[in-house]
Amino acid sequence: MAEKPFLHPKDLRGLAKLVTQATEGVTDVVESMHRTIARSPLLPAETGQKRTTGITGLVYQSIRGVNAIVGEGLERMLQSIEPMVPPSASTTQREIIVSVLNGVLGDHLEASGNPLAIDMRLRVQGEALDFPLTEAQRARFEPSSRILIGVHGLCMNDLQWQRKSHNHLQALAEATGYTPLTLHYNSGRHISVNGESFSMLLDRLVANWPAPVDSIVIVGHSMGGLVTRSALDHAAGAGMKWLDSADKVIMLGSPHQGALLEKAGNILERVLDISRYSSPLVALGQIRSAGITDLRHGSVSEQDWASAHPFERVTPHCQIVPIPEGVSAYVVAGVHGKESGLHEHIVGDGLVPISSALGHSEDPRYRLNIPSSRQAVFYDTHHMALLDRPDVTEQMRRWMMDEC
Repeated sequence: MAEKPFLHPKDLRGLAKLVTQATEGVTDVVESMHRTIARSPLLPAETGQKRTTGITGLVYQSIRGVNAIVGEGLERMLQSIEPMVPPSASTTQREIIVSVLNGVLGDHLEASGNPLAIDMRLRVQGEALDFPLTEAQRARFEPSSRILIGVHGLCMNDLQWQRKSHNHLQALAEATGYTPLTLHYNSGRHISVNGESFSMLLDRLVANWPAPVDSIVIVGHSMGGLVTRSALDHAAGAGMKWLDSADKVIMLGSPHQGALLEKAGNILERVLDISRYSSPLVALGQIRSAGITDLRHGSVSEQDWASAHPFERVTPHCQIVPIPEGVSAYVVAGVHGKESGLHEHIVGDGLVPISSALGHSEDPRYRLNIPSSRQAVFYDTHHMALLDRPDVTEQMRRWMMDEC
């Protein structure tokens, strides 16, 4: 049997578009550094775009012009070829590459109309659901009145709930009788934008589900927990029907008070911006997506970013977003090592501190105030390993069955 193609024709067009844009971006950075180095250090530092002049400026303009012509020609050629190639199913390798690109550049992919941008869909084993469900889909997974939905994290996709021969969602569905679904989404978009889209999608799901929906349980890993909180907040504000069926949300390693990696990235920007010679490199650090910058403080509301620059150096005053009444929230934190005091609270699972994952905060306004019976901490694990531990599955099963 012939192997499935690793990339689709539209993927090649999307990658070509990215390469063209990257070439232009690198040219801007190099020209900016060129001008900075050529200027006398006695002159005041410049702000904004730094262009060269004269013959040097003409060279950089020529590079941009040739790059634009080549990029446009390549995109048109690939676009003309697409209809000639029959569509094929996606591969696991392709899903991983595309999801990583969306996590890092997803907002840019969407804004630029790049075909690599992921459209949010509810899926079953990688197959997108149709509304209303087709007869084949109904027969395939036997829809029940209770629905379990998994929401993946940054730079991931819904197929990655399967990890090391373990799948939380499948195991929970078999133990509880819930119908398992997964959300596939562009994790580079703002968390609040994904939250609103997810909320609207859930309303469509409930309206088109072939059985009355009695219970919806959502399991969110990492960023997925924040997207879930944002969806709940949107549903509560808009009075959406699906919230009536929302029963429980379980969040695994979600950075409710922010993630270490994005905070470190913001600090690196400040260091680079100290010197006039390294400041042009700040633009490279600011390639990261809106979804990533939201993780700095665990922002789940549109108001957190609507009036502020995503790379703002000061700590914003995030909106207070509580869990809606009637929805039971549960949190899981991981610790990369054994119980050991300071290490436990600073390092956490390697990406998310334990206090952030549990929704704790020095400021009482931002505490999620989740009862201790709905919190669980697992040691000798790390951020990704939270997805393949059977004891984590068992803890979630007990919560879902109200055994705790």
